[in-house]
Amino acid sequence: MKISILFATHNGAKTLPYMLESLSEINCPYEWELLAVNNESSDETEAILQSYIGELPIRILNQPKRGKNRSLNLGLKEATGDLIVLTDDDVVPNEDWIVRLVDCAEANPKFDIFAGRIGPLWPCQPDPVIIRNVPLGTTYAISPTTLNEGPINPGNVWGPNMAIRRRVFDAGHTFNEHVGPDKGRYIMGSETEFTERLHVAGYKCWFCDAAVVKHIIRENQMTQSWVIDRAFRSGRGERVRAKDDEFAVPSFIGIPRWRIRVLLRSYYLSAFHLLTGDTDARFAARWEISFLHGYINESLKVKLRGEQSLKADGK
Repeated sequence: MKISILFATHNGAKTLPYMLESLSEINCPYEWELLAVNNESSDETEAILQSYIGELPIRILNQPKRGKNRSLNLGLKEATGDLIVLTDDDVVPNEDWIVRLVDCAEANPKFDIFAGRIGPLWPCQPDPVIIRNVPLGTTYAISPTTLNEGPINPGNVWGPNMAIRRRVFDAGHTFNEHVGPDKGRYIMGSETEFTERLHVAGYKCWFCDAAVVKHIIRENQMTQSWVIDRAFRSGRGERVRAKDDEFAVPSFIGIPRWRIRVLLRSYYLSAFHLLTGDTDARFAARWEISFLHGYINESLKVKLRGEQSLKADGK
């Protein structure tokens, strides 16, 4: 089996050295290639990538137009592996990472999408208010401890650690270039949008508990303001991925009324807990408010476009 490891990077100079150095130390007894797509970087990213030519089987591609999914689609056109391993520029994989993913793929031939476990690499002790009150998967792409080896929901397959059989891409499936990391307050959930779309097409997902990477958390990502802003982007992604039954309930300008009620209640709780001094409850309410603002923001955009959801570029 040949392996293609593919990732996109935009101004990744702070984490790329850790990621590339760890890749140089993995145990990979298979033929493999590393496809790095430099996505409009203005820092030392290109020089760092170039410095690993000869040390890693790396091919450097350039996507001048911003967008992670746009970059991944470019890389997919160049990938030659039977198993496409997708990751990010801020991970540190275990030495046996690829071996474990391949073991899963070979042991489960009826499955085409594989997710590995993702743990955090904190730069310092995280704010306990954040840890206690937000979904760590949505916020930091940290795998839930409740996930066990076996079939999983496609919503639990995340960008830092996933692998997909080549036959999926040969069938014409690609990433939706309207979602995912891009300029500004982009729509989150690009991998989830992709895997849920594949699930509808009949492809199944498997969780490989032993295939582990650590996700480097940056210091700026540990502030409450960053987490609140991420909730907004997550809300936009929730709206894009919404199924038809989301709207089979009473709605107002395309927004389910129950979500509006949750928003109003969250405003009340935020104000109430400001007075009571309950910082945990107030932060949880603020997160919910930001999430719903993102959902409503995207709903209004959809309403203006006169369509129910963004359509994928591929199948």
